[in-house]
Amino acid sequence: MERILKRGLGDIAFDMAIFIILAISVVYTAMADPAKLRPSLLLTLDSVRDIMPTLLLSIFLAGLADVWLTREMVERYLVFDSNIKGFIMATLTGIATPGTLFEALPFIAILRKRGLKASSTVAFMTGQTLMGPLRIPLEIKYMGLSYFAFRVGLALLLGVATGFMTLPFARWLEGGSEDD
Repeated sequence: MERILKRGLGDIAFDMAIFIILAISVVYTAMADPAKLRPSLLLTLDSVRDIMPTLLLSIFLAGLADVWLTREMVERYLVFDSNIKGFIMATLTGIATPGTLFEALPFIAILRKRGLKASSTVAFMTGQTLMGPLRIPLEIKYMGLSYFAFRVGLALLLGVATGFMTLPFARWLEGGSEDD
């Protein structure tokens, strides 16, 4: 499980591929329509500036979790059984997690490092992606309680389904075996 946060040759190659795609995009834009390059770069820099505080905070919180959360704590409070009850709990925990998946990924990586099973992780991420505590009041206000209840039901159904669909791939995702 330690391999999740270690940078290997594959990670470096992936990062290099992203930078190569970025460079090709910039060169292509400069050649195809030079007038659009400057506004594109300015928008990119604005977006980086907007997202950087959130990204830094999420990485910092993941660092705190890495230092403070022990495997025993994760196993006691967050490792859910790979059954319908466990997947419902993992999905509900994901729904209760504030922020976007982008912000939660560093924390989720720490939970995986501390023993959260792949199937529970997928159920958690499904719930986190489909719902969120900050949306709840707005959804109820603008869409109504029945709409909100229907969406929670769908999120639970999909979270449980994705948890179960992950089980056949557990050995591969874990890099070993999942004790189900």
